[in-house]
Amino acid sequence: MPRRPRVLIEGAVYHVYNRFARGEDVFGDPEEAIEFIELLRSVKQRDQFVVFAWCVMSNHYHIAIRSSAVPLPRTMQFLQGRFSRDFNRRWGRTGPLWQSRYKAKVIDEPGYLPRVIQYIHLNPVRAGELAGVLRKHTVVVSRWVRQGRQLRDDDEEFSVTIETIDKAFSELATRQNKYSGRNKIKREKTKNR
Repeated sequence: MPRRPRVLIEGAVYHVYNRFARGEDVFGDPEEAIEFIELLRSVKQRDQFVVFAWCVMSNHYHIAIRSSAVPLPRTMQFLQGRFSRDFNRRWGRTGPLWQSRYKAKVIDEPGYLPRVIQYIHLNPVRAGELAGVLRKHTVVVSRWVRQGRQLRDDDEEFSVTIETIDKAFSELATRQNKYSGRNKIKREKTKNR
């Protein structure tokens, strides 16, 4: 059975996540988590998307993201593909690293984004990995400090203001109005099957 096509709207907000194949604890190694976060940072700068929240767990990740003019599939294919290739090269492995293609759920209601951000940030607490996350966070901070970077509350890449969220949703609403007729036709075709 073919996969359902994704709903892709430039500037839309998504909850993106994926797991490692076989439930491997790849991010259990803090250095691997750092590599992924650094890669996310560089892809963000290259593709100009906005990260509202992110979390790396031992065997998966979550990102709340507003896409840019660069299509989300191209961004995610590069992020996951590059991390997989580099990981396999570092560890002398072959084969797929991810369980499947990434999942991307559209966040199309303004009240839903704060809940997704809360879910992402509390994911380590719910999983009982808070102590490990705090250790990883310390490792990440110490690496950024060693490289002359600082984490600040006003760091554009990892903090978002209410105005930014409101702007994202107003832009999304404008784009959705343009595509709403097309989406309605798709939903009607799906119901008729």
